[in-house]
Amino acid sequence: MIVRALQLVFDPSSWHARRVLVRATADGEPEDRTIDATSRELSLPFADDTFSALECGDVLRYLPEPLAFMQELHRVSAPGATASFVLPDAGSDEAYSPIFATRPYTPVSFIYFGQPAYHRADYGYRGDWETVEAIYVVARERYAGGSIAAVKEALARERNQSLCFLMTLRAVKP
Repeated sequence: MIVRALQLVFDPSSWHARRVLVRATADGEPEDRTIDATSRELSLPFADDTFSALECGDVLRYLPEPLAFMQELHRVSAPGATASFVLPDAGSDEAYSPIFATRPYTPVSFIYFGQPAYHRADYGYRGDWETVEAIYVVARERYAGGSIAAVKEALARERNQSLCFLMTLRAVKP
């Protein structure tokens, strides 16, 4: 099986149009495309079930229509594809930008992108993602020698304890 990867990167230079630079890599050949990420009718220029891996840097928090974006990622993902996200935690000042409009996220926020969150309501969202793992990145020097419990306690009670978090999701398709 050939692994095709889609890498999405936020392009701050085109923020006035709220655009996301889409870099698709297939068989080692990159193609850069800029897509308008403001629309509820977001359409990536790729066929259904194309990608087995998606890498989304710090993109999601800048998008005004995250459900449309996640639904479109789901469409172009092959069954069982993984999508990885790197984001600053909502408990960090880095999650809020004075220059760009941003939405803060935590690992728990990603429940919103799975169909179980819609068991009593239908918003028209048709993507379905399950959480594979969530990893917080913290400063080694601050927590050296500390226990996992101490790190969890600090993350729950204090601001600016994580540098970012890494989220991995899996596309759920029939």
